[in-house]
Amino acid sequence: MIESRVEQEPVQGLEKSTSLSALPLVIGTLNQSNIDYRIVGSLAIAAWTKIDIPFSDVDVICLNGDLTQIKDVQANLDRIHHQQTQLGISSPRVDLGRMVIEEGGLVKHSQGFFLKNFTSETVLENGQYQKIFRGLKTPLPNRVMETKTVFFQGANIKTLIPETILHLYIARGGCLKPKDKEKLKLLANHIRKHPTSGVSHEDFLPFHQFARDLRNQYPVHAKAYWLLSRVDHFTKGIFTRDNRLARVVVRKVFL
Repeated sequence: MIESRVEQEPVQGLEKSTSLSALPLVIGTLNQSNIDYRIVGSLAIAAWTKIDIPFSDVDVICLNGDLTQIKDVQANLDRIHHQQTQLGISSPRVDLGRMVIEEGGLVKHSQGFFLKNFTSETVLENGQYQKIFRGLKTPLPNRVMETKTVFFQGANIKTLIPETILHLYIARGGCLKPKDKEKLKLLANHIRKHPTSGVSHEDFLPFHQFARDLRNQYPVHAKAYWLLSRVDHFTKGIFTRDNRLARVVVRKVFL
């Protein structure tokens, strides 16, 4: 596994987000787990852009480890979140995402996200990175999945190049969620100013193809993702706050 480290100086005047106060403890726990992981989502965007983007959770792609190990690490991270919160320390929740390919099919671990049945995963199978959703698999160039370590707010953030972070959003459920658009504009602006050397537009075409195939082959799931993410956004998190309500709506309307 190729890994490179990127040292970035804090932007002058950047105020530390309260959601990052327990971040070094969270990262240390992940590093001790022996899981091959990549931090994506809002934290990755904040780390690259050095813009104080508010968030309440940390999205993590797990590329190895069986589900028992993943669940044990998730439980440990949940305990840290609870303990820090009880002490009055703002601590982000962590969502470990892991897809395991077994003889009986695909087994997925995802923590509490109400759209998890409608979102794709990134896996490493026999040395090949892939985007996967149910029966849909699309290989990804290995170079776009190389690890990058960025120092941010007292912690070494193990993540991916900014271009890959952006395209993971595109491929997640076949479309972008409304709440993500503003921060993705910030990330795209960063990429224009600081493009990653050694990669090209063609390297990211598989993400776009995967999103198109997901919409075409699983139109009900893609429409559900599109609709539910918008309802959640415009109601300021009605489903995010109540996963039980989300599950009822999904079962009654889409499944």
